Amino acid sequence: MRKLRTALLLIVAASAMGVLAWRWWTERGLVTLAFANAPLSTVIGSLERQGGVEIATNADPAMLVTIRVNRAPLSEAIDTLALRIDADAKLAYIAAPTSEQIRGALRAFSSGANPDDWMVFAAQLGGRLQVSNLSAVDPRRIEWRITQTADRNLHTLLDQGAQKTGALFAVPLGWNPWLSKLPSTGEVGEVTAKLIRTANGTAKELFLLTVHSRTENPRRQGERPPGRTLFSASPRTEAPKS
Repeated sequence: MRKLRTALLLIVAASAMGVLAWRWWTERGLVTLAFANAPLSTVIGSLERQGGVEIATNADPAMLVTIRVNRAPLSEAIDTLALRIDADAKLAYIAAPTSEQIRGALRAFSSGANPDDWMVFAAQLGGRLQVSNLSAVDPRRIEWRITQTADRNLHTLLDQGAQKTGALFAVPLGWNPWLSKLPSTGEVGEVTAKLIRTANGTAKELFLLTVHSRTENPRRQGERPPGRTLFSASPRTEAPKS
């Protein structure tokens, strides 16, 4: 009788563990936010912890935000927050020869300034470029199949990646090495990491929440040619020469 009781207890425990494991697996990557008049920095911190991502914004971190999402996909949660603060949301890959250059560019962006001497490549689409177009899909999972080209410099390939995946890529203006080999097809982050390693650089994956100035027409954001900075609220009037 004691052995039977022990066996039943083990079965119950195993079943409970199975239920917990199943719930963890099915809810993995989902985000819950329930804030009323909370500082933006607090909301972003919660979103970063739950989603396992990094988010940068040029919005005021003390801005009060009210937001409620329940077990939403990461992309949907980010898009909802972007709508709350009237920002554009974009998956971004910031790359440079050194990590300090990346940190410097992001510090400038977060302070509301344009990082100097950076090239930015973004999809040439009209209207607001928000994650809402991909709410049901994690944009990091989008596949990038590189088109073979004779022009194998870094800027050309990152511009190709922006058009094919919708991600934003940013690199220092003067850093444009020719790449001896190209990676095979894969998720955008994986392909980007391989490209940047071949260029002897380092890259950071993050989501940008960009608030634009009121004098800027957001509907023309996507119409800018490669190289026109989309980092901050004070875009250049002319694209830098490559």
